Amino acid sequence: MYDSNGLCRSNVSVINQEEANVREGIRSSLAIDAILVPQGAEFATVQRACRSRLPVFAVPAGAALAEYLPTLPLGSWQRVLVMGLCGSLDDRYGIGDIVLYRATISISGQCLECDRELLTGLAGVFPDKDPVLALTSPQVVFRSAAKQQYRQRFGAMVVDMEGQTAQSILAERGIAVGTIRVVSDDSHQDLPDLSDAFDDRGQLQPWSLAQALAIDPVAGFRLVRGSLQALRVLDRVARQLNS
Repeated sequence: MYDSNGLCRSNVSVINQEEANVREGIRSSLAIDAILVPQGAEFATVQRACRSRLPVFAVPAGAALAEYLPTLPLGSWQRVLVMGLCGSLDDRYGIGDIVLYRATISISGQCLECDRELLTGLAGVFPDKDPVLALTSPQVVFRSAAKQQYRQRFGAMVVDMEGQTAQSILAERGIAVGTIRVVSDDSHQDLPDLSDAFDDRGQLQPWSLAQALAIDPVAGFRLVRGSLQALRVLDRVARQLNS
């Protein structure tokens, strides 16, 4: 018997089974114990998409992450996935693009490789995404000129505030770390100055955020629009990883 495409149904069944086996192999290679996501809208998006299939933990931004991570049940973890949004430092990566981390680099120049097996598993789910080098910044990089300088200085393609901090602390405890993020702002446009939007605990302060958006409404509009677009992609990514 043949289907509407002229393929033998038995062959179609074999192909479907092979695809299912590939998907199952990818899930096995990931074997995630927990997902870490920056608190706020990013965390809410991933938690909703995962539907309680995996434990998802909200983490603070910036330096506060170093104090927070040891409070989590790290002793029972072997593999952790970091998810969330990031900013682009390279014109090749625009809003809504999915990036897989191959390594992180700090402002001081320390470079740490991500777990290769987890990276391979992620690449199996998203085969058209090239692994990138990601810069970890202690604060939001909101000027396009600064983004260009960081791109030239470090060779990084994207930037976030948690990457290497999480990777360093977890790796010290023998925990493998993989990272997948979605670009929420491009490399050639300024964002509002969010330097004062986070408190000492790495929590975003709504009033300070509102003030920053009001001071530069055009940049604020770009930030909100880009974040909403990236969050929709992040939701799709989380659902795909948990399907």
